[in-house]
Amino acid sequence: MTILIIALISIYINFRIRIESDFDKVVLFFLFFVSFHVLYTLIYQTFNLPKYIDSGFPFGLVYGPVFYFALNTASEKSLSIKNALLHLSPFALWVILFFIFALFPIFRIAYAGVYYSILYSLVSLSMIVYVLMAFISNKSRAQSKLFITTVRLLTVAVAILITLSLLFLTLTLTHIIPRTTASRQFPRYLIYAGMLIQVGAVLRYQIGRLMQNTIVTADKTLLSPQGESFPQYQKSLISETTMDLYERKLEELIKEKVFQDTGLTLESLGKQIGAPKHHLTQLLNLRIKKTFNQYINELRVQHACSILIDNSRKFPIEKLAFECGFNSKASFNRNFKIITGYTPSEYRKRG
Repeated sequence: MTILIIALISIYINFRIRIESDFDKVVLFFLFFVSFHVLYTLIYQTFNLPKYIDSGFPFGLVYGPVFYFALNTASEKSLSIKNALLHLSPFALWVILFFIFALFPIFRIAYAGVYYSILYSLVSLSMIVYVLMAFISNKSRAQSKLFITTVRLLTVAVAILITLSLLFLTLTLTHIIPRTTASRQFPRYLIYAGMLIQVGAVLRYQIGRLMQNTIVTADKTLLSPQGESFPQYQKSLISETTMDLYERKLEELIKEKVFQDTGLTLESLGKQIGAPKHHLTQLLNLRIKKTFNQYINELRVQHACSILIDNSRKFPIEKLAFECGFNSKASFNRNFKIITGYTPSEYRKRG
């Protein structure tokens, strides 16, 4: 019940905040699925249903793909519905097999051992393979801002998935499943403990998002109706001479295409200029009238545009994204569309 309450609180928080990314959609799906999992188990226990109703349902075939989706989207890869359904198809197929198993006693009696052995072997394999796939496919993209923000949540998920996959493999080899006598309850408690830890980590992440959203909302109220001024810096204590010096150094770095660095941050740019972060923020807000992300992304998109209209340089779109400083094709496409109104492919055709 505690797991369900935490999941529902997280879902409530999620609906209080605008969903900003595919990662947040994956988190929401995870919360709904965990809620369904817990409700299903509560119904099984309340009505004292046969053991196979609980132990035979293929819940475990979902958690591996969901982690894979989470790490991909945290690395700013896009997630299509078609791709998601493809990865979840083993779960859907096994649900059909579960209903055959549950509705036909002859089938259940004859093939119970085979059914459980294959199911929990697949669950173990699914969890291990998806963890490996997720890291192999994203090892070069693990420095995105979203990934860094969610790394603790993803680390918890990895630890739980590896633990549960080894548990299910052990249960299969020792034939403990579907035996669930009092002396065999430890695996069940470990599974619930893993679920509790994970939904607790998600709740922490959601609370962090809620607090950040509150701060951003409060900051927006400080802007003028046109959103063009930054009153918190209007009375800057930095001298004009110092600001001029910062601005000249910034212009020199831009000429050197510093924005092509995929790991560029406000802090690292400030170090190259010789300015503290808050000084650089004031420079951007007061002199350029843009935030750091707006400024750098616009420079990157401008650079991409110059390459796209140069017919002598035929960059593949993904290679172009990294050439211009974006750390993923998805991030490049999204910012390019926002700034120019076109996708990179559409812009290339226009040129």
